[in-house]
Amino acid sequence: MPSFLSLPLLLPLGLSAFTAHLLVSILGPRPKSQQDALPSYLVPSIATHGRLLPASSRNAFSYPCLYLAVDIDSLASGCLDLPFRVIHYGGSPFRKILGLRAESYLTKGGETYREKLEKLLDKHGIAKERMGKVWMTTMPSLLGYEGDNPLTTWYIYEKVTEGKEGKLLAIVLEVHNAFGESHSYTLTPDSPLRHEPAKGYDFGFTIPRSFHVSPFNSRDGYYRVDIINPFPVGHIKIPGFVPNFKVFLRMLSSDNQIKFMATLISGPSPPLRLERGMKSVTDVLWALTKWPGTLFLVRARTNWQAYILHYRKNLALYPRPEPINSFSTNLFNPTEKDEQRVGMPLQRSPITSIEEKAQDVVCKWATGRAEELGVRLKIEFEDGRDEVELGHQGKETLNIRTADSDFFNDLLITPSPQHFLALAHERYTAVSDPLLFEQFFSAPIAPQADWISRSTNAIRRRYFAHLYSYSRLPPPPSIPPIAGQLFHFSDSSFLSFWDRFMVLRAVFWTWYGHNELEWIFGFLRGAFVPGQEDWTVWDRAMRRSWGEDVDAAELLGTISL
Repeated sequence: MPSFLSLPLLLPLGLSAFTAHLLVSILGPRPKSQQDALPSYLVPSIATHGRLLPASSRNAFSYPCLYLAVDIDSLASGCLDLPFRVIHYGGSPFRKILGLRAESYLTKGGETYREKLEKLLDKHGIAKERMGKVWMTTMPSLLGYEGDNPLTTWYIYEKVTEGKEGKLLAIVLEVHNAFGESHSYTLTPDSPLRHEPAKGYDFGFTIPRSFHVSPFNSRDGYYRVDIINPFPVGHIKIPGFVPNFKVFLRMLSSDNQIKFMATLISGPSPPLRLERGMKSVTDVLWALTKWPGTLFLVRARTNWQAYILHYRKNLALYPRPEPINSFSTNLFNPTEKDEQRVGMPLQRSPITSIEEKAQDVVCKWATGRAEELGVRLKIEFEDGRDEVELGHQGKETLNIRTADSDFFNDLLITPSPQHFLALAHERYTAVSDPLLFEQFFSAPIAPQADWISRSTNAIRRRYFAHLYSYSRLPPPPSIPPIAGQLFHFSDSSFLSFWDRFMVLRAVFWTWYGHNELEWIFGFLRGAFVPGQEDWTVWDRAMRRSWGEDVDAAELLGTISL
């Protein structure tokens, strides 16, 4: 009974709170936008994709998009935040309808868009003092959902001096893939890669490719990019000027055949100007009711087209390679040579918790081992991890350079240092002294032989017996046989019972992950490029050791099954 009596009291209180929030949102203090700020919009757009090669796999589709095109300084200052968090910058994406946050763009970290751009452009020889206004076009999050966001374009203008308009200083194309990785291509008007644009565009560039975007394309070849300048010189003198954006991309094979085309064009519906107030709120909400599933369906549309290409058009899948590194040109699916360093990696897939635990255990063991042998161990990573240096300056130094995101897991799951060295090239790893490596990572003289050791080594034997089954070539005599009890460097007294249990855990989940991938592909009848499957890595290593070319690929960069 008391709950029913309190209901009439709660309704007025709720309405009062809602009204107060509305008044504060509309009438409360708000940041002042700069007079020279670039206008910001919610822009309905159309994306079109077309595959031309191989001819048997031709395919085309288009779909609507909703893009935010914003002045990054206005965005960061809160000038574009709308009442009721219809649009809001920063914070959790789940607390707004449409949102953007700096953590999702460019490099990782909490720096602002401008700070991140300054660091990126500095690598290309562009001083931050030259940077003026920046206009960003991207797909926002919707109700907490942050989609794949394939392309974000940054238009950077020179700082305005003496009342003159800032000319276009650089264009940064930020490309994301479905693995949480991103890559930038920085283009400047004075670039030697610039050429005459296609009709209707202001700039044209041909740039070398260096990023794994699609599993149906290799990383070699080029992009032919044509793009317009949304704020050309003199635009401020045009009454009612409204900017638009248009990007035309052609993917070229190494011998310059067009194998894929894509366009992103603003329109045909007019863009919606973003200004604080209820008009922008109603405009944005109306656009979302008109295109309710646009932002949610990007991944679904991508997966559907992938299904068509793989199962109906019979295109093989390229395994995901590690992002561009010093090993990229010497393995299957190499990147195109980039003399101008136009392309640069940004964000990478996060290191797994299993790999982090494996690193802790291996480093703990290696500290004792380095002291025991009087050897200094130095591991240099190309995946953004901090360099590891263990042991005092001794008579010898073992240098390891790797771009393998599972380096420590791979150390733990290989039965012997000889097995690891046989696979090192396939796993983006180079060792300064193989003999010293074998000595350093050899099994202890008095290994721990309890149930943890037996269980861990049993998994290693089972995993490598499975890898052996895919190769017609026997292991060379230098590699110890996996039959019987083959002790591992982790069976050492340097590690506690709990440490070795963590080794067992890491080895089990690494083995399980490899087997699960193979099982899923078998169940779904999926197919990688023949000979490049994860489970044929040992066969590739053996064939390479016998001088076979295991890195050959189709000239067109796509492979039909």
